[in-house]
Amino acid sequence: MRLTILLCLLLFLACLDDATMSSLEEEKSVIAIRATDLSALPEIEQEEIIFYNKSGDEEDMLTTLKNNGVNTVRLKLWHQPENEHASFDEVKIVAERIRLMGMNVWLTVHYSDTWADPAHQQLPALWSNLSYDELKDSVANCTARIVTEIQPEFIQIGNEINNGFLFPHASLNSNENQFKGLLTVATNAIRVASSDSKIILHFAGINGAVSFFDKMKTIDYDIIGLSYYPIWHGKDLSILEETILELNQFN
Repeated sequence: MRLTILLCLLLFLACLDDATMSSLEEEKSVIAIRATDLSALPEIEQEEIIFYNKSGDEEDMLTTLKNNGVNTVRLKLWHQPENEHASFDEVKIVAERIRLMGMNVWLTVHYSDTWADPAHQQLPALWSNLSYDELKDSVANCTARIVTEIQPEFIQIGNEINNGFLFPHASLNSNENQFKGLLTVATNAIRVASSDSKIILHFAGINGAVSFFDKMKTIDYDIIGLSYYPIWHGKDLSILEETILELNQFN
């Protein structure tokens, strides 16, 4: 299984000129992801904010980003949020706009009704009383619907799943086998629904990243997603470099 380390590529590709990028893309030697997260775009547009390009002309944000090299847009997807934002219907509409612009769609499926992070992986309310086996069916059906109807180029299973997701069923610390079981259910659903969607597993930070992905050896995925925030994860880039080099063992 050939894996890509997403952070490493983003840092590297940011330093390349367009000619080099085009050459690499043609050779298929890298997955050239030049992305931005626009999950909040519908909320921003509701405020009727006007955007301008570098020439001072009024321009749609997606057009400006496309014209300046962005080729992928990341969108978060919540199960049943308290309002329409980050809902399936809203995300599907925005994804269609992104694809009409000729850009790729990167979905971050939180498997929650709200933000998911290492400390908060709350079950969707509709799934709160399900058994583990019932939860597996729900994850499979939910994931299959997402991929079938939106067909994302990239799909991230969970957000910052350092300690697992869908607590308490899939805590990495207390239910590692169930965590892997639910990940496998999700990856299988993606592979059946789309032969093209690349699967991302996302870890926040660098401390513990190697151990985490070592445990993921049996999971079918394509890309290691690694978040790095200097304010929380330190400013020593040599440690970041060492971590990325260690993660290469899983390539």
